[in-house]
Amino acid sequence: MLTLLISLQRLAGDLFVEYILAKTGPANKSHNPMTDRQRAIAICRAFWNMFKQETAAAIFKAAREYIDEQRAMSFEEQRDMVSVGTREEALQILMKHPDPLSHGAHRYLIRIFTKNAKDVRHGLPVDPTSDTRTISRTRLIRELYDRTVTAKKTTPSAPFFKNSFAYSLFPKLCERIPFIGGRDKDPIQSATFCTEVFSEALEASSITFIPWFISKQGRRTRASRPASVTAWIRVNDPNYRPQVIDVDAILTAPQDLVIAHSSQAATNAHTEDAQEPWSVAGLTLSQLTQFVNKSVPPIEFSWERAKFGCSITEVAPPDDPRHKEVQWYYRWVHMHFSMRNPVHRLALWTAFIVSRMVPQIFFSVNARDAPLHLPKGTTNEPDDIRHALQSMPLYPRDGKGIKDPVPYITITTTLIVALWDPASLLRQRMETHRQGQYGTGNAWAIKHSMCNCCAAEISLNRANLIYLLLQTGGKGLLSPLLARLNIIDPTSRIFQHPPHYRTNYTLRTPEDVRALAEEFFNLLRSDDEYATFRAVSRIAGSQTAINLANKGEFVYPRNYEGEM
Repeated sequence: MLTLLISLQRLAGDLFVEYILAKTGPANKSHNPMTDRQRAIAICRAFWNMFKQETAAAIFKAAREYIDEQRAMSFEEQRDMVSVGTREEALQILMKHPDPLSHGAHRYLIRIFTKNAKDVRHGLPVDPTSDTRTISRTRLIRELYDRTVTAKKTTPSAPFFKNSFAYSLFPKLCERIPFIGGRDKDPIQSATFCTEVFSEALEASSITFIPWFISKQGRRTRASRPASVTAWIRVNDPNYRPQVIDVDAILTAPQDLVIAHSSQAATNAHTEDAQEPWSVAGLTLSQLTQFVNKSVPPIEFSWERAKFGCSITEVAPPDDPRHKEVQWYYRWVHMHFSMRNPVHRLALWTAFIVSRMVPQIFFSVNARDAPLHLPKGTTNEPDDIRHALQSMPLYPRDGKGIKDPVPYITITTTLIVALWDPASLLRQRMETHRQGQYGTGNAWAIKHSMCNCCAAEISLNRANLIYLLLQTGGKGLLSPLLARLNIIDPTSRIFQHPPHYRTNYTLRTPEDVRALAEEFFNLLRSDDEYATFRAVSRIAGSQTAINLANKGEFVYPRNYEGEM
């Protein structure tokens, strides 16, 4: 019987491996724009998603048992413990949480699994016999690889629970993934490649806290023990230590303190950890500066915000006009985007600025764009034209898709990276083909910049044109605005017609963008009271910065009268 169960488990594992391999799309490059590495990462993300689901089921079961045991205790035994009601409420919230191992769920895990109320402020319970409170992603995966692939240990160990199906899948995936990346010839290269792609996928999985184990007394080596909810570890920088803040002087009710301490512990970890998920919702540009060192983008930057109606790993049907060109450009950006790249990071912050400007991003209130008349004396020098554009007023417009600021974070970031990064598919296309009067191509222009009136000039059939306009609404990201925001270099004072690449505008050099990024973030990180104002002025001009300051985004010197 045991042999049969093992065989069935292996068969299930093989079938699942084939399933997630198929879900990443065809290996044929003409039908799948993903690189080998991107495909491998997509496979690893599917693995971590399974791990999350499996682990969530285990901790929900353990939480229920924990609560039931406490209910059976006497009043005296429960006196110093977190109340059953608090744990029960936290469990109900956690069971509905999309990522129960993420920072967003941290405070609820604390309320459930911390025994005594006085210990809640210190976060989740840890191994008292060990000084290790965190583990790096690379180390975690290396230990898992050494155990499952090198040593071929079949008994699950933390962070996997007993009888874990995901644990049995890991070595199977490690056998297949090196073939995808062409690293199957050398065992060292295979191990390195697997570690890298599993680590990258783990970083994107919203897994921050994992169940761990308690070491046996006197043992300093890694024990072969399955995970337990009695000890937890943070997946992060091993040197990280969260700050402990005392709120006892503010709150007095015991359960209020439990909630306050758990929330504060989670908040401290969230703000100080560069890898933690975060959101821009409800924050001003000035408040966003506390996240300037984040190494992951906010949750608002997502493939779903692009509204393509399909998964990032899916290959679009060839007859859908949304997916002929634009989706491939978007897919490239989202698969290569990195907060460690200063150019990409600046693109994101520029998108934050644009999202706060919306809907006041047009140079004219007319239904059809009137010709822009720049001030007399404006030369054809890029800086001179940009200065003139930044001094001109901006107006709002009515229309679908130009009032909600959130989609602009994804769309504007993607647009800028696609224009700035020399390796992007869009930039390469512009440098080699120059198709269409927009340089970027008609489909791209419609999605990002065309209003209904201008779209009539594009040579698409009427059905496809209407379909595109309904889906995207035209985001109003016109060339004068891009020039105003330092995204492109205008080389002509003519803006009344769709501009020609290399005639009316050029793309900024990588050196110029990196210098701009360095200057921007140096301003943002400075101790100056008006740091955010000065940084935004550098990107969008002082007039835009003053307008945003008047909206409450940051403060600015009231006696300000000119350039800084």
